[in-house]
Amino acid sequence: MNNILKYLESSYSTYPDREAVLDDQKKYTYGEYYHLTRRIGSGLCAYVGQRQPVGVYMEKCADAVAVFMGAVWAGGFYSCLNTELPGSRLEQIVSVLSPSLIVTQQALLENQHAEGFAELVQEMLGSTTMTAHFQALESICSAAADVLGASAAAENDPQLARILRCMEENHANPALNVQWVADRLSMSASYLTRYLREHMNTTPSKYIEKVRMQHAQQLLRDTRLQIKEIVPLIGYNDVSSFVRKFKGETGYTPLQYRNLSQPGGQSADTESQAEI
Repeated sequence: MNNILKYLESSYSTYPDREAVLDDQKKYTYGEYYHLTRRIGSGLCAYVGQRQPVGVYMEKCADAVAVFMGAVWAGGFYSCLNTELPGSRLEQIVSVLSPSLIVTQQALLENQHAEGFAELVQEMLGSTTMTAHFQALESICSAAADVLGASAAAENDPQLARILRCMEENHANPALNVQWVADRLSMSASYLTRYLREHMNTTPSKYIEKVRMQHAQQLLRDTRLQIKEIVPLIGYNDVSSFVRKFKGETGYTPLQYRNLSQPGGQSADTESQAEI
């Protein structure tokens, strides 16, 4: 699958407007499919750790293949859950797989059989909230759209690209805020805020926060740095403030997120409980 991801990236770079995949309802160019795969992968990063499984409970379609690649892009792997299988067989598969997340389609969630399966998954995984383990693809894409959708939009807008690059490259600077960016780019703070609202439906502050949280997730997943060491690398001065914002963004404390990101959902990390 990694080879397929490399092929997709290469094809996107060479033939962005050439038709890549299609089914009975949708067709995608290499450019569209590349961004869709990245968007899904980024959304899955909030749930999937390295080498952790993602269940895919979807009809056969181009979007399902994008989820397969997105799961690999996020560092995990995927397992197909056939929508035509009886509930007892699905129960056996999920019991063995124990996925950190099951991706489905909104239409299937609204289907009576799918609703029963969702309840089954919730019970087996001991989840207190359905959305923690059973997400519609549409919801996952939406959760990642702020940053990845911005990257796609910036390709055709030099001014937007300049603004986003300034925030992304300086995310570790604790002084980074709307006024700092505006001063750096020789524009007013009001113009900067209005421009992002019109072109991305967000604000500079929200975008900066989103970028910092994504960098924090990456450091928690891929390094053994303590939380107090991560905090200054993403532009924060206070551990408690970072923990509150991180939990508000992901639903987990940083330590919980790191634990879930390890193989088997466990972490050998022994850092202190400074996150409280």
